[in-house]
Amino acid sequence: MHMEEGSYYRTALLKRLRDNGCGLQENQILSVFSYNLDKNGSAADGIAILTETEFILWEGTAEREAHALSSIQKFVYRPEVGSVAVECIWKESEEPYVFCRGSMDRQKLFGLLVNKYNLFLEKGIYRQEGENASERVCPVCGTPFQPGNSICLNCVNKKKLLGRLWDILRPHKAKLIWSSLLFIGVLLIGLINPYINKILVDSYINNPEIGAAIASDRGRVFISFLLVVLLMLAAYILNFIISIIRNLLMMQVGAKVIVHLRMMVFDKVQELSLSGISKKTTGELMNRVVNDTQEVQNFINSQVPNVL
Repeated sequence: MHMEEGSYYRTALLKRLRDNGCGLQENQILSVFSYNLDKNGSAADGIAILTETEFILWEGTAEREAHALSSIQKFVYRPEVGSVAVECIWKESEEPYVFCRGSMDRQKLFGLLVNKYNLFLEKGIYRQEGENASERVCPVCGTPFQPGNSICLNCVNKKKLLGRLWDILRPHKAKLIWSSLLFIGVLLIGLINPYINKILVDSYINNPEIGAAIASDRGRVFISFLLVVLLMLAAYILNFIISIIRNLLMMQVGAKVIVHLRMMVFDKVQELSLSGISKKTTGELMNRVVNDTQEVQNFINSQVPNVL
């Protein structure tokens, strides 16, 4: 039995094919994988199928295209900017032909399967050794997990994640509220500046009567012009000061949150069994404690006040 047949990945994709009207029997399919970009790089929800005689692309409820393996010289895995592609070289032509593309989280899976498909073309052997990459996928939607992760970002409960984030931020809600109010203040000051510029341009720079006003009362015109300039300068200074205060508040919140997060992760690592720790490298553990918590801090500093 193929390793894929015993995996959630294969089972989920075969079910999608059946539900969408594909008439292939399970024992006819050697390999199956999902892709999320079509040959032109547009978003797609497709499934690629390898049988003993054909390579088939299925999108939605219809077969998009099918090619006889006898016409294919070799499969090609091609990394691109922001995506990866599965291509082929035809026996009748040396021009590459793009079957499908996928986001970068599929690069390991695509590369592995292309090598296996070429072995099948050359020797008629389809080996399942080393196909653990197909096990590292979401059992619901078939999306490959991120390296070192077992949570699907497409299927995870977003409300639950936001609830956990709020539990961490709750002790700092006063500073978060102040930061949000200061952010609103920055936006309001940003709306005042164009109005001051309008006064400066309409009343002084492009005002055809400004010459007569200066001739009649130079001191009064100069003082009013100076007040407008000072008002503009004050708005810029106030905006700068408010931004500094807001950034300081968020830096304080971020620093306290990252200490709390790292303690949580460190305590969790200590609770792991010896066998659980031995399955992970030192770099993976350090990445969890240092880099992952740093990403959360960056999100809190840059995005949370804007969301609030």
